[in-house]
Amino acid sequence: MLMVPVWASWALAAMFTVLGGYSAVRVAALSPNPVPVPVPASAGPGTVETVACGCSDETSGERASSLAHAVMALAMATLFLPSTDPVPTAVWIILFTAVAAWFGAGLLRAGNATRWTSVAVHHLIGALAMIYMLVSMGSGSANSAAGTDMSGMDMSGGRAGIAGPVVVIALMLYFGADATSSGLRLFRPAPADTGVLRSVRLSASCRVLMCLGMIVMLAVIL
Repeated sequence: MLMVPVWASWALAAMFTVLGGYSAVRVAALSPNPVPVPVPASAGPGTVETVACGCSDETSGERASSLAHAVMALAMATLFLPSTDPVPTAVWIILFTAVAAWFGAGLLRAGNATRWTSVAVHHLIGALAMIYMLVSMGSGSANSAAGTDMSGMDMSGGRAGIAGPVVVIALMLYFGADATSSGLRLFRPAPADTGVLRSVRLSASCRVLMCLGMIVMLAVIL
């Protein structure tokens, strides 16, 4: 079990609330229209595919991606609160099940739009990871002292055998790799005049923080 000081719990909850709010505002700021995405040359010269159901920070479906980030960040904020549980666990499980189903269905329709697919997979994995953690929270005991850990999350007994730790470690490695990959985007040339809500670097920074937060939360149930 990961012990978190009260000040750290509030700081993390505040940070993810801000990230969630920023992502929610991006939903309104970004274009709702599908974006043509190039497909491999094997599909024919000049062929493009319009992705109406997608998520990508740089190609199409940015509003869907931002909405998924907003839900994830706000859920993480509530889980980092030191002593309160404003949203029932079942509500979050339902929301993340819907997110996983939406992006899973979108992947089936994505065809060969590989740039879109890579980010859609990220949201799918994130949603499934949150469901896994929430279920583990529900199956573990919640008797830890309020204000000294993340919402009294005690995961002992919440997993069977070695399968649970293997899944958690695999997820931690994935989010660590994604945080590194997203962090490298901060050093790439950014498009000019994109504005705060469309900033590629700011979006990458948020994704890095989200991945690091997921790693911390996964460490709790390891």
